[in-house]
Amino acid sequence: MKKGIALILAIVGLGAAYQGYQLYEDANAGFTVLGLDISASDQEVTRQAYLYFAGAAVALIAALVVLTRK
Repeated sequence: MKKGIALILAIVGLGAAYQGYQLYEDANAGFTVLGLDISASDQEVTRQAYLYFAGAAVALIAALVVLTRK
């Protein structure tokens, strides 16, 4: 039972990390024109990405705690 819960938490954590990474990559765009680097970022989407990263960290830590507790 504990291993199942830990596995579910780990999968949710990895999924949240992946989603956060995708959001972060989409929020930060840049390109080069005539040797000038131009970049733009969406602050709201970046905040959402950080929330996904935090949720992923919490889920992965919870999975480790469930696995290591007796």
